Amino acid sequence: MPDVVEVHRISGEYNYLIKVVTDTMQTLEAFINSSGKYGNSTTLIVMSTPIENKDILPTMD
Repeated sequence: MPDVVEVHRISGEYNYLIKVVTDTMQTLEAFINSSGKYGNSTTLIVMSTPIENKDILPTMD
């Protein structure tokens, strides 16, 4: 699906974390409805991103 920009297999209560970027709530709802055939899901919406794209490995200067 073109709105999916990342997929991560994770541990814990859920199996996958899927990052979806879409234009409207209606297109998000359509994505959720179409992915329902794979099982139940929980939708979380990012409100802000205080830290973005932080390097997790030290840089070698």
